[in-house]
Amino acid sequence: MNEDQNKFSEEVKPLLKEVRESLPFIQKIIIAPVALGIALGGKYLSEVQRRQAEAKKEANIRSQKQRADERARMIEERNATESAKIAAEKRAEDRERKIREEEKKLTPRKIIHTSLSAISTIALVIGVSMLAPIAKWTYNVNECVKELALSDERNLSFGERVIKCNKGR
Repeated sequence: MNEDQNKFSEEVKPLLKEVRESLPFIQKIIIAPVALGIALGGKYLSEVQRRQAEAKKEANIRSQKQRADERARMIEERNATESAKIAAEKRAEDRERKIREEEKKLTPRKIIHTSLSAISTIALVIGVSMLAPIAKWTYNVNECVKELALSDERNLSFGERVIKCNKGR
């Protein structure tokens, strides 16, 4: 067994020597792709991080722009609403002013209306004043009829009492 070991070790020694001599080359062959992979990976990661940072900045800028646009839109809406209210108030004031001006104008309709109301008032007063003597006469006849009904002439009919009261007065 010892012999086998010696034989094996003599065969392996040149092989190990070659491996030792080629070790720097093997290192370069193995380490170079690993280093390249690490370098490329690092570059890729830095590029990804840069793109993410740019995307985040762009998102912030878009967000700020959107908020600014929203504020501007709200301000425009508020201004439009206020302008509409002011315009409505001005229209209402103009309508009221026109109505007051129309009320101040003397139109044929107003003249006719006023004249008719004055004429009807005068006619009513004259009619009432003309009815006053008739009302007084009617009151006197009613009093006379009551007196005759209460007096000795109870046997007279209502019509006879009225006739008797009319002749006497």
